[in-house]
Amino acid sequence: MRKKLIFTAALIALLFLLPVNIFMDMVRYDSHAPALFSLTEEDKSWVENLLERMDLKTRVAQMIVPYAYGRTEEDDEENYERVIKLVRDLKVGGIMFLQGDTYGQVALTNELQRQAEIPLLISADFERGPGMRLEDAIEFPYNMGIAAAGDPRLCYLMGKVTAIEARAMGVHHNYAPLLDINHDYRNPIINIRSFSDDADIISLYSEALIKGLHEGNLLSTAKHFPGHGATDLDSHQELPIINLSAEELWKSDLAVFRNAVNSGIKSVMVGHLEVPAFEKKEGLPATLSSGIIGDLLRKQLNFNGLVVTDAMNMHAITDNFEEAEAAVMSVKSGHDIILFPPDEEVYINAICEAVEKGEIDEKRIDQSVRKILSAKKWLGLDKATAVDTNALHKALGKPEHERLARELAEKSITILKDSSSLIPFNPAGNKSVACITVSDTRNWRYAKKKWEFEKKFSKEYRGTNFYKLTKRSRKAHYKKALKLARKSDYIILPVYIGVRSFQGHINIDEKHLEFIHDIFKLNKPVIMISFGNPYIIKHFPEAGTYIAAYGATDVSQSAAVEAVKGLNPVAGKLPVDIPGTMFFKNSGLQNNPSFLRSLKGISDSVYDFASVEFLLNEKVMKKEFPGAVLLVGHKNRIVYHGAFGNFSYVSNSRKMFRDAIFDLADMTRPLSTALITMMAGQDGTLDLNKKVSEYFPDFGYRGKMNITLNNLLVNNSGLPAQLPYRKYDDEIEMVEQISELAPVFEPGSSYLYSDPGYIILQKTVEKLAGCPADALLHRELFSKTGMSNTMFTPVSKFFNTCANRRKKGNAGFQGISRNSVLYTTSSDLAKLAYLLMNDGKWKENQVFKPGMVEEWAGRESADNPYAKGWKTNLLHSVIGKNFSENAFGINGKSGSSFWIDPENELFVIFLTSRVTPDGAENEIETFRPKLHNLCADAVSYF
Repeated sequence: MRKKLIFTAALIALLFLLPVNIFMDMVRYDSHAPALFSLTEEDKSWVENLLERMDLKTRVAQMIVPYAYGRTEEDDEENYERVIKLVRDLKVGGIMFLQGDTYGQVALTNELQRQAEIPLLISADFERGPGMRLEDAIEFPYNMGIAAAGDPRLCYLMGKVTAIEARAMGVHHNYAPLLDINHDYRNPIINIRSFSDDADIISLYSEALIKGLHEGNLLSTAKHFPGHGATDLDSHQELPIINLSAEELWKSDLAVFRNAVNSGIKSVMVGHLEVPAFEKKEGLPATLSSGIIGDLLRKQLNFNGLVVTDAMNMHAITDNFEEAEAAVMSVKSGHDIILFPPDEEVYINAICEAVEKGEIDEKRIDQSVRKILSAKKWLGLDKATAVDTNALHKALGKPEHERLARELAEKSITILKDSSSLIPFNPAGNKSVACITVSDTRNWRYAKKKWEFEKKFSKEYRGTNFYKLTKRSRKAHYKKALKLARKSDYIILPVYIGVRSFQGHINIDEKHLEFIHDIFKLNKPVIMISFGNPYIIKHFPEAGTYIAAYGATDVSQSAAVEAVKGLNPVAGKLPVDIPGTMFFKNSGLQNNPSFLRSLKGISDSVYDFASVEFLLNEKVMKKEFPGAVLLVGHKNRIVYHGAFGNFSYVSNSRKMFRDAIFDLADMTRPLSTALITMMAGQDGTLDLNKKVSEYFPDFGYRGKMNITLNNLLVNNSGLPAQLPYRKYDDEIEMVEQISELAPVFEPGSSYLYSDPGYIILQKTVEKLAGCPADALLHRELFSKTGMSNTMFTPVSKFFNTCANRRKKGNAGFQGISRNSVLYTTSSDLAKLAYLLMNDGKWKENQVFKPGMVEEWAGRESADNPYAKGWKTNLLHSVIGKNFSENAFGINGKSGSSFWIDPENELFVIFLTSRVTPDGAENEIETFRPKLHNLCADAVSYF
């Protein structure tokens, strides 16, 4: 016992003799790979074996990540030679790419990896996707726009797409998401880069983004710890002071970082920020503070991933610390990766010297290098580092990636004011329009370039006069712009105030401020659009119409034009409060253009229907049907409309075309009778719970007394599928014949589609409405939605456009009124599909009451595939696994189909001239699910 006490006392004494920083290093770091890069024993052996082979200088170099431009040797020889030397001679651990182009960066990456003895960790700042750095890649809107869009799922998909594209081009480490809370609206470097000024909103969207990045096997980075939002200074230029108390930081910024740690964030970037709440030494940035990194981040937030410095060439560091000093302090404070040092060799030598002098324990270096190697192993860099340039084009710029960027931009657009009701903008007659751009750029070449907003606006509003003002504009330019405004009837005012490093502020220029006030003094209709700082509205209370687009990315500029035109629904919500105004979080007017956009203007690059076209052409060649028309709608757009084959198999048969008229045959009743029944049900005329015998007394015989109208509608009445075939003298006789039928099963116990049931429903509605069903449909549905090519029995002028017109009329009276079937086009059915998907609204007409369609499209019971008038995709068995179970529609025996999937905002209309005299259904029943699955794939993201 006495020996044990002596040993313990000696150990305590020894610890007191150790330098404090080494003791803290021993406590703070363990010798195992962190859980974030959990590895097998075999993986750990790879890490340890590699670590053992490195000398001290090589290990220190693994912590250094210099910058490079993504350009080939031919394009930038100086950049090429510099980074080759850094990798080959200094053996740096990774490279951070700045601007460039995709193939230039990939070419340089492959050469650098070939030169490297140890696989390089390639990183980049892809906050908004690869396109924010590379000229030819996808760029997403700014974070504030992402939050304004109000859909975390899209943010998750953005993370996943970013990861897919980054990994395809050989990038492993993304310096995103940015978690800074925009406490100060004057912040010159955060602003629209932040999701919000609210911790909960930032946590919600950053968590979604992190999940997407990780699913794509890309390292994520939370920045700028412990929070860069509560300042109006840019750390690129000077050292900002964060004057929030510890309590305030724990409730806001640190709550967001804690959530990121709990979400499995792989790395944390520490900002060059003075934070007195956690570091008492004046002028010491968080980057160089062991208290903020070792205690706050590692111990209190329990973060065990990679700690990364912000760029060490920023003035907040270089103006206050010598290079060697900053290098040593960054390691002592707890960093694993030192980013963008001004001189890599100075940093490496300074750190090695500090180790040799005993200022830094060598185990401290090993700990960081072990984590870096563990991350490389987790990324699979031990097996392959080269980028397959032949496969690169398959992963980059995919249609669904561009479509995701567009959707995020469209949903982000926020209308904060429209007191003059200028949106949608539709100048009457010969009214003149001036578009005067106000930009904070000083670059003349950039200023003369026609920006995306101008390009798209000029196409939508031909004859618009354009003018541009920049920070280099002189008095004469302002006078000329004002003169143009005076002689114009309408003024469009795009204002570009962006976030830029080393800019120092994000205020509107005084000359610009004065000019815009002069514009408003003209008392003309003005639409002001902010492509950047949304807070500028506080300077212009006189603005009548103000739109926030949260940045000048191409997709945001394009979305703004479509919002002004009224082509897309606008429902963006402000994710911040704007001081000194009435605009707070969730402010935003809604503009829902309830109509279907045509195929015109939709880029072929956004949707890929090649597989669909291959399938349909194959079926036509195999003569499974002579011809067909396919129309696919997604959200409020027709995204595909194609015709295949011919009207018939006859050699001189007419070639199929998109607006051919089709006989809908047995699809008539769900697409007509069910709709007029819903009309009667919504206005109280019809009570579905009433028994059929209350309307037709003779119907109640032979076990049918308790059958309700709802039983007929959901196909569980027990009535047989068909009436016995015969010619009826009139409709009364046909109803009498139905009344004589006996149920084939106990009503309500099973289900079976029944023509007789729909005939009785039709006659009931006609009796209550006091007019024939076809007249009711034309008046209440077709005319209100512009379904001008929908009819019962086409007149002679339409005969040549009918793909499958019947030669003779109906033998009985089983259709609408005295006509057999419904004839229509795919375009008309698309209007109906959109009406049903858009909660019963078409333009200004609310054809069905809100909620009515959803109620009628729901299944009657868990095991009944039928809804009220529709079939559903129960167990994904009816129309394919890629349509949700809540999809509803109808399949016709002739091969045609009409399906809507509200969950995926998708509808598919397939019309065919196929006939089956032998009653064979097998081919078409297996074909349709394939077709619908491919259509769903074409509009989905993954």
